[in-house]
Amino acid sequence: MNQSFDQSSYLDSIWSPSWNVSDQFVEMATFYESVQSQICQSLTDFEPQLTFQIDKWIREEGGGGKTCVLQRGQTFDKAGVNHSTVTGTILESQLPMFESMCKKAGYGTDHLLGATFSATGISLVIHPKNPFIPTTHANYRYFEINTPDGLI
Repeated sequence: MNQSFDQSSYLDSIWSPSWNVSDQFVEMATFYESVQSQICQSLTDFEPQLTFQIDKWIREEGGGGKTCVLQRGQTFDKAGVNHSTVTGTILESQLPMFESMCKKAGYGTDHLLGATFSATGISLVIHPKNPFIPTTHANYRYFEINTPDGLI
């Protein structure tokens, strides 16, 4: 029988009631965590003799994540499936990135400096042993920014 992937949630251990996020943000964070578990379980089905190395981490500025790595298997040389949910304050060094995101989404860029942000996402890097099977790299992210003008 194939080994089951540990699907325990880490969101409760990092979540703070002080985060000013929308219901949609909470849904996206929960969804990405669920997708991570589903993908890891599917990969485990191909490598029943291996288990994922799991690192649940905390971000000092707010939030955290769950890093899952499977390596040196018969099918996969290495597979990483990572999920994070973080929050913080937009710093001057980050301003160009946030301005670019806001402009692309059709939002103004006033009041970004010092505003708070929340981000959640999933990242996949999957390297099969077989050189004829494509490598997978994917990143999906969801951002919210809380400015004096409201939530974007």
